[in-house]
Amino acid sequence: MKNRFAGITAAVMAAAMMVTFPVQAFAGTYGSAKNVGYVQPCSAFGPADPYVTASSPAAYTPAAPSAFAPAAPAAQSAAPARQGQYEAVKMEISGTEEQTAALNRRMQNAQTQTELNQLAGQKYQVWDNELNSVWKRLEGTLSKDAMERLRAEERTWISRKEKAMQQEAAAYGSGSMASMAYAEKGTELTRARVYVLAEYLR
Repeated sequence: MKNRFAGITAAVMAAAMMVTFPVQAFAGTYGSAKNVGYVQPCSAFGPADPYVTASSPAAYTPAAPSAFAPAAPAAQSAAPARQGQYEAVKMEISGTEEQTAALNRRMQNAQTQTELNQLAGQKYQVWDNELNSVWKRLEGTLSKDAMERLRAEERTWISRKEKAMQQEAAAYGSGSMASMAYAEKGTELTRARVYVLAEYLR
């Protein structure tokens, strides 16, 4: 009887060790000081933590706490489409400014008026292309009513721009500089308009 009781006791203790060992191993692997980046993903271990997105410890890779940023509320989890378009336009405009600077340097080294006229025309085209790019972004971002109002405003601006360009060229009559003056005025006004339109994407 004594031997039988001892055998039962040993079996119970072995079973207890089998249950206890994985719990201790789990605590040592994920809850030790060596893994300070780990946050328990289960509310049973403490308050829910917004940094944790994994459904289980096995699916979560520990990392330094500084690598995390607080999770945004559901309604703000994704950046608004308009803000994304604005950031993209800022990068485009920066590239257009670089192209303009390069063309200005070439104009400083130009040898003939014909070359100056061509470079001025290219510069105007660069900004006209940028304006069209911003306009397409606006069409895909603003409401229908907002775009209708903006189209009316744009038609007025185009009319004034063309009039100003013609007046600038007229100051040179039929001279060879008229073409450059026309394009340079167009560049000036279109560049300014691009910055105005970009603000609608904020």
